[in-house]
Amino acid sequence: MSESSKRDELEIMRKSDMVYYPSYIEKNAISEIDPSIKVKTINAYIFDTAHLDMQYSAENRNGILFVGGFRHTPNVDAVKWFAKFIFPKIQAKNNSIQFYIAGSNAQYNIKKLDGNGVVFKGFVSESELKQLYSSCRIVVAPLRYGAGVKGKVIEALYNGMPVVTTSIGAEGIEGIENIAKIHDDEEDFANAILDLYEDKEQLERMSRSSLNFIKEKFSMDAAWNIIKEDFA
Repeated sequence: MSESSKRDELEIMRKSDMVYYPSYIEKNAISEIDPSIKVKTINAYIFDTAHLDMQYSAENRNGILFVGGFRHTPNVDAVKWFAKFIFPKIQAKNNSIQFYIAGSNAQYNIKKLDGNGVVFKGFVSESELKQLYSSCRIVVAPLRYGAGVKGKVIEALYNGMPVVTTSIGAEGIEGIENIAKIHDDEEDFANAILDLYEDKEQLERMSRSSLNFIKEKFSMDAAWNIIKEDFA
């Protein structure tokens, strides 16, 4: 069944003028299967750039933030892993740092993490989420599995946040290694946060880089530059 579906999909692609994928990894996979297929990467997230002139001041911010719905099992695993193995390493060196968890549909195994520096917010309104983005210093996306471009990482960048994530969190986002901290090892992840947390100049520089990255790759102009020749 899967082979039949694959043949059908490839046949449709071969008959198409252009095929678009949201991740360069998927684009490269198709090109390896059949180099004759015309394929491009186009970002699945397009933002209004009016928001992107915001100013990030590290001096007025505190805490680490995770955002994600908990019906999605990679988010459950990510928060549990971070809270159990990474956050204690951070607290051992700086126990003033708090870890905020925002997301709907959390089960008891997530809710019970609240306390000892962990602040479980649960479901938050748009205005509450905006406040969290504007008051925390760093967004973490400690994902250990999951496919495709991660919306939570893009949203954090759109909100001008310095981001610390894993290779899974960074997957499919071309160029993110230039603006975010990417670590899969627990010790390295914790140390990246600790080093960054008190470096206000670097935090502010990363915030500007996040916003510029969205302007360059996730704006309407960026999307149009990818497809305009295909519709000329």
